Amino acid sequence: MSQKNRARLDVRSLLLGLIFGFGTNLITANPEDWWTPLQVIDQYAPVWLVTGISAALLYEGIVRYRENRQRSWHGPDSPYAGLSPYTADRSPVFFGRESEAEKLLSRLNRSGVDPSMRFIPVVGPSGVGKSSLVQAGVLPALNRHWTIIGPLQPGPSPFLALANALVSRDDVSHQRRTQLVVKQARLLRDEAAQLRCTGTGRPDVLLSLLAEQQPKTQRLLIFVDQLEETITLSSPEERGLFLALLRAGMTALPTMHTLATLRPDALAQFCNGPDAPLFAHPFRVGPLDSQRLRDVIMKPAAATGLKIEGQVVEQMLAEATVGDTLPLLSHLLERLHLNCGAEGTITSEAFNRVGRVIGAITDHAEEVYESLLAVYQPKQIDETLLRFVSWSAHEPVRKPVPALDLDSVSLRVVEEFRIARLIVDTDDGASFDLAHDALLRQWDRIRNLIAQAEDRLRNLALLELRAQKWFLSSRPADDLLRGGPLEDARALVAISSAPSILREFLKASQAGEEKAATRKAEEAAERALHLREQDRALAVAAAREAARSASGSSSAVLALWGLIEEPAVERLPIGHSAGVLCFTWLQDSSGIVSLAKDRSVCIWDVHGELSKFSSLPYEGETDLGLAKISADGSRVLLVENDFHSSLWDLQNMHRLGRSNYPMNLRMELMTYEWSPDGQFLAGQPDYSNILVWMVSHKEKGEDVTQQTIPTPHVTALSWSPDQSAIAYLTDSSL
Repeated sequence: MSQKNRARLDVRSLLLGLIFGFGTNLITANPEDWWTPLQVIDQYAPVWLVTGISAALLYEGIVRYRENRQRSWHGPDSPYAGLSPYTADRSPVFFGRESEAEKLLSRLNRSGVDPSMRFIPVVGPSGVGKSSLVQAGVLPALNRHWTIIGPLQPGPSPFLALANALVSRDDVSHQRRTQLVVKQARLLRDEAAQLRCTGTGRPDVLLSLLAEQQPKTQRLLIFVDQLEETITLSSPEERGLFLALLRAGMTALPTMHTLATLRPDALAQFCNGPDAPLFAHPFRVGPLDSQRLRDVIMKPAAATGLKIEGQVVEQMLAEATVGDTLPLLSHLLERLHLNCGAEGTITSEAFNRVGRVIGAITDHAEEVYESLLAVYQPKQIDETLLRFVSWSAHEPVRKPVPALDLDSVSLRVVEEFRIARLIVDTDDGASFDLAHDALLRQWDRIRNLIAQAEDRLRNLALLELRAQKWFLSSRPADDLLRGGPLEDARALVAISSAPSILREFLKASQAGEEKAATRKAEEAAERALHLREQDRALAVAAAREAARSASGSSSAVLALWGLIEEPAVERLPIGHSAGVLCFTWLQDSSGIVSLAKDRSVCIWDVHGELSKFSSLPYEGETDLGLAKISADGSRVLLVENDFHSSLWDLQNMHRLGRSNYPMNLRMELMTYEWSPDGQFLAGQPDYSNILVWMVSHKEKGEDVTQQTIPTPHVTALSWSPDQSAIAYLTDSSL
């Protein structure tokens, strides 16, 4: 109800009160000496008094009913969206942009065939209400023949954002869906790279995902909110691939349209790039004039029954001159509405108490921060806030943070800011984000934090870009950090909160660094052994350096040991007539068992004395080639003349079994490993399968039980100590 109508109703109530008071006095007084007309009124006072009261109550009910009918907002929350953009659920109370919404709808419905006409950049400065215009003004007005995908915010990885918007959320666990999103994001990026490389082709991966979302008879709209994030948070390569994929999709699918909101400075960069044709027809959104600002203030209030004093509205309009006018106003009005109630009145006192237009957001944020100091250390709160800030080329920008990247303390801090509506949920609660960029510009505390951490934020942003590229490019080893840059990155992450992808990137970089160091150490150890005869001192120094630089390299340690230690026995009498193929300690450490090319098997005690001699009943005509004894010395794997492999029991001297797979290269014996107790043997006799033989309790003449694990190109195997698992290394993975 307007103030004017309320004033009229108050006057009517006063007059009715006087009349009914007069009637009550007539009923209770003695009218015998009254003027005759008054005696008549007194005689019928019960009738007209009851009738009048009933009529007044009926009239008041009708007035209130008409007021409620005029209200369009009955939700439990404020009609004002605060720092968040207006969305479809608040479209009944979204005012001020009616003409822009109609024009955008007209462009969508008459967009034509050319992809550049179906890609509509909605351009305006930060805080002007671009997102609200699309989400509350345009999308709800589209008819049932449109399928809407989004809003999606590109963030540091636009392909992850696109895949997240396209992958279905039905009948799938969160973990499984996350895996699907990552897989589809990589496929979309690979497809975009292929399209850019060839210059032709159809984006089949994108089209198949769109087909799952769009009935054949419908038009499709992808809404990309804050496209400037492909500049501020992503790399130029990712930005180019993302836009190329959208352009290819609109070229291949005439029913596909794209709405993208962005700032004017970002438009200038896009127009100077290879995708300039997409930005040839921008839709510009400017600041609201005073009349439309008045609508933004007054019409949502009328829709919910809230009253605002006239001078307060004028003061709001007078102060609404800064660049963040709309979010600041909306935040102020939301707080005032929550404080005053749905049918209350916003007074000058309440307006001044919450900080007016400019101070409302800063005062509110500072109140929340101060309240948290009673529970948390300032550093914990500050580091949590900085998690939501990244750095673009020239300025700080906000960025979403996945909930899984926050520890328990940070999650509780975020929840307090979320309750205060300064942080909002994104991606169905899987991530969080600052409610608006205005916080970065208006709140002095966070501005000071950003200024103090500027260098750190810049370096973290660069690292995150590199980690995102590595993650979506199938994790190539060439993209990992090495040497000094790796040490600098580890030092930076040690004093900062890093996202999971960056931590994974640094972990892989560290593993690659250690592997490279081990390889170099082994090469140095081998060179040291070759120098043993020419310059023993130099060889020892080289071996020491190799062992120091790669403490995990057994080759380097053994080379150093071989150079500096004198052997206790220089010559061991061996009972073999040909070279020894392999040997191992007995399980009780009482001696050594060895196998030679002449098929002889010898057991030696710890003093080097031969304690047992036997010979394998091998039927081949030539000497043995390659062999590998189990760790307990009870069994041996042989490579026969035709390069087939066979298993032998050294205790009973009989063959346990023979492989049907020929070994094409003798070096493939390196891919065979015995289990610690000698009961299992795993290996790859060809290039496609790992075979696991179970030789325990095998009797002569029985077939060896075996299982097959399809795995191509294995280069090394290793059993777990408890024999429950096998690790294997291929050309591309461990």
